[in-house]
Amino acid sequence: GSFIMKKRSSLLSKFALTFIIFAVIIAAVSGVATYFAQMRAYRDMSWNTIEDVGAYMEQLIKQDPDDFLDYTKYYKEHFEEIRIPYDFTEYHTARRQFDEAFAIEYPGLVFKSDITPSEMTDELKLLYYTYRHEYWILTFEEAREAFDLPYTYFLTMKEETWSNVYQIDGERTEDEDHPGYLYLGDEYYEDPATHELLWTTWQTGQKQNDVYEWDNEWGKTYSYYTPLVIHGRKVGLIVAEIDVADLNRGILLNSLSLVLRITGIFFVGILLLLYIINSNYISKIHFLADKIEHYGKTRDPQTITDIRSYSYGNDEIGALAEETANMISEIETHEDELERAAKMKTDFLANMSHEIRTPMNAIIGLDSLALNEPDISDVTRDYLEKIGSSAQHLLSLINDILDMSRIESGRMTLK
Repeated sequence: GSFIMKKRSSLLSKFALTFIIFAVIIAAVSGVATYFAQMRAYRDMSWNTIEDVGAYMEQLIKQDPDDFLDYTKYYKEHFEEIRIPYDFTEYHTARRQFDEAFAIEYPGLVFKSDITPSEMTDELKLLYYTYRHEYWILTFEEAREAFDLPYTYFLTMKEETWSNVYQIDGERTEDEDHPGYLYLGDEYYEDPATHELLWTTWQTGQKQNDVYEWDNEWGKTYSYYTPLVIHGRKVGLIVAEIDVADLNRGILLNSLSLVLRITGIFFVGILLLLYIINSNYISKIHFLADKIEHYGKTRDPQTITDIRSYSYGNDEIGALAEETANMISEIETHEDELERAAKMKTDFLANMSHEIRTPMNAIIGLDSLALNEPDISDVTRDYLEKIGSSAQHLLSLINDILDMSRIESGRMTLK
């Protein structure tokens, strides 16, 4: 019984281990496949988004290209003055300041129709381009917020020094050196080998079917560069950047969560499956094997009834149990027949031995009397001695057969 229980436990353990390995493999493959699928999908979506932002900003700038060229030219010449910390926090505030100052300086004149920016006083130029500065700040900031990007900005390039100038972006500083105004116009060196896509886009003046992937203070970032060409001249690059570090971590956590959920579902399914296998198959096989082992040790005739009374069902195990019961029944029948045959053999040998001993005694006795006759010849005496010897040998064999019969019938004890 303990042997059968060990085998049963071993079989269940093998099933469980197989199912668990299968579940872990499926869960891991599903998690990895989901992670890469989501990463690829979000990567494509991010690329399309920042490409759309570049195209949108290019279209917006080219609606009034001359104004943008004038603004960037003035900004390059007077960016330190524009960086003066005016309290212009919104586009409409800056524009109202300029409109009021223009009306006072040039009463009755219409801006751009009667007087161009280049004809204005330096004070008005500063107010005007500061207001345009706020306009482009607002424009890029709205694009950034609309597409949920960390930054959109415009770069002017200096290829001879491999540097660029951040002309327009949405960053406002609050440090000691720049208290509360826009932090713009600083030059940054960009290594051509590291930022190859940036400089290739600038040098060719063509959009590249690629996105720059890099790490900055926001984390993992995608950047896309749109060359701005006005009147056949390269002016700079419109840059759209999107931070994907947090989302990448989120996708990774979601994939791990998916693996855990799939593993949990598989684990519950494995327990249910093992319960079904144990109830419908292993327990039946265990009961049948236990009964066979019991019959082999005890030859208990009740085994057939126990096997046939157990509920196996109509499957292969039920058929096996029925065949086993039939086989035990046949064994029982054959054993009875063998016992009867053995008894008949024993009785036959005993009876035959007793029947043979009677004439053998007569043969031995008459042979002994014949040998005692005085007038027999030597040849006859020789014949009679051989007859006596053979009769004694035959009697010894009969006695042995009788002993065997007594042993089989239990009437003799061996010492």
